[in-house]
Amino acid sequence: MVTVDGDKAVAVCESLLVVHRDGGYTVWRPGANHFELRRIDHRWQITARVTRPLDGARRRVSCSPPCGRDPGERDAGGQGRVGNRAGRHREGIARRFAAEGARIVVAEIDAAAGQAVARDIGGVFVGTDVANRSEVENAVQTALSEYGSIDIVVNNAWGGGKIGRVENKTDEQLAHGIAVGYYGPYWAMRAAFPT
Repeated sequence: MVTVDGDKAVAVCESLLVVHRDGGYTVWRPGANHFELRRIDHRWQITARVTRPLDGARRRVSCSPPCGRDPGERDAGGQGRVGNRAGRHREGIARRFAAEGARIVVAEIDAAAGQAVARDIGGVFVGTDVANRSEVENAVQTALSEYGSIDIVVNNAWGGGKIGRVENKTDEQLAHGIAVGYYGPYWAMRAAFPT
């Protein structure tokens, strides 16, 4: 994963958006081409296609699998908040950020799993249902209270039942999927910007 000194980075599912202070952002996907976008004349436009991480002027935390960079390269550290569901993938993200020197707030609906991960990595646990706006905002405020700022927000929860065709979803599954997959990340990003 990539962050830029002083900028804010937001991960959404398997993508990472690196948001730049000048209003542009970069979309990163492991193993894919990366596109830099800039706001030009009030419209987002692709201004560059990048097939490797940003150069040495920028700090990096690698993704798993690494996004085309030397896996031995280290990050200078930063603050991070890893979003809901301490499943194996989310746990791996939290552990990798912690190994790179980031201070982590684990926002997790499963208290036992979230507390175990936070304890193991020296982080902070906040019980959070990302379908609940006040709990998401509380997790962000906890990160700000503990660490003073947020450099990276990882939104990686899933709702709405098993992956399948939308016409086969119940109204409740669809509503939960939208709350967790759309509103949860929206509330987290809105609460975290600007920090």
